[in-house]
Amino acid sequence: MSLLPAMGIVCVLTGLVPVPAAAQTREAAPVPSGPLTLEQVLALTEPRSEAVAIALAAVRRADADQIRAESGLRPQLSASASYDRALASEFEGVFDSGGSGPTCPAFSLNPLAPIDARVAEIERAIDCGAIGGGFFGGSSNLSDLPFGRKNTWRATLSFTQNLYSGGRNGAQAALAAAGRETAQLGVTTTRDSCSSR
Repeated sequence: MSLLPAMGIVCVLTGLVPVPAAAQTREAAPVPSGPLTLEQVLALTEPRSEAVAIALAAVRRADADQIRAESGLRPQLSASASYDRALASEFEGVFDSGGSGPTCPAFSLNPLAPIDARVAEIERAIDCGAIGGGFFGGSSNLSDLPFGRKNTWRATLSFTQNLYSGGRNGAQAALAAAGRETAQLGVTTTRDSCSSR
């Protein structure tokens, strides 16, 4: 028995060792009965070879690396949406004037009154709190303000395009292409090493 067919038989026997389903890349053909030619041995060995499956997985990983590297050269679009429900607000009651309303008559300015009477009316209204019911022009209800609402919806759409990266994106794409070529050479080398046994 010559050395080449014996090594082929060893390669077939090694290929018959069970490989987990995740590592197998394609279905293996059943082993025919009777004597086998070298071509049949090689055809049976490759689908069952764990080393070939690992090399093919490296090619798929290198393909993904190429896609990721080339994505830096393309525009990026992202969108997000969120909803918040406030059970209580820390701003509740901050801008209230202290009571349920003014403790004195409402402010009323007579434009025909002399300047001294108008100034006195303004000072009286300020002192007793008759001007407005709160800090924001008489509205103590915070539901009109953006930070006092009980329900808050937010939507964001972002578009970015990298204009200058100092050569980083091009270098990453070239590195990924070299990795892909190396992985493909690894598949060829693994197949050749299995066939040379």
